[in-house]
Amino acid sequence: LRRTLDKDEKDSLEIYMDGESIMLKKYAPACILCGEAGDLVEFKEKEGADYISIPSLPLKFMHTFIKEDNDKSLYFLKGIKSVKVLDMEDCTPQTKADFIQSINQLNLNEYETLVMAKEDGDNVKILAKMNNETVKEFIILTTGEDDCALILLKGKFKKDDLYAIMSDC
Repeated sequence: LRRTLDKDEKDSLEIYMDGESIMLKKYAPACILCGEAGDLVEFKEKEGADYISIPSLPLKFMHTFIKEDNDKSLYFLKGIKSVKVLDMEDCTPQTKADFIQSINQLNLNEYETLVMAKEDGDNVKILAKMNNETVKEFIILTTGEDDCALILLKGKFKKDDLYAIMSDC
């Protein structure tokens, strides 16, 4: 495949779904949230940082194992199209401080804050990007001295299912 596409073994490739097509393109670092170059991309490469991105193809495979029933949490899981996680727990205190500063400077005007909690120096914030009765993205941020992390869930979630899950907790 690399020979056909004239790609060297050292060239990183990004594999993703576009509708029903599997797409390949040269990998270019981009912001974890917006996909643009810059912003939080630098933290993926920091020593001690763990980053994982699960695109739609493996998640679609997982969806085939979720049985339909009345459990609202299963509907929520089926709505997930991609997951990105950046864990900074093992980074230096300076890297964590830089991460927190970058998070505080992000323009998150398109997101609604669902939950804010502070406990023992740790802060948790859950944000959602909504469109009418549908949530398109969730951002879960944890910041503190011991742990800093960012989780981005993209998909299509019904607000009613989300409220039903939250009321069960």
